Amino acid sequence: MGTANAATGFFLYTARPGNVRTVLYNPVDDECCNISGQGHALNETNRNAELYAYSDCRGDVGRLLPPDTSAADATLTSVRFVH
Repeated sequence: MGTANAATGFFLYTARPGNVRTVLYNPVDDECCNISGQGHALNETNRNAELYAYSDCRGDVGRLLPPDTSAADATLTSVRFVH
């Protein structure tokens, strides 16, 4: 069995409810993370962050955040980090 690769860095987003800043550190490549966010999102990883409107990364990518970019108005229910 192989070892999963992970992005290097962190992804910061505003979680709802409560507008709490939340951080994912070194997320695993190609693994969907179910989260609930609205507002500011910052991708400080070395991977593209695919933001989805639906859980389990279903449907089309709603927004793509390349490495070292941010969005002030992101809405997401899940995210996946890809090369």
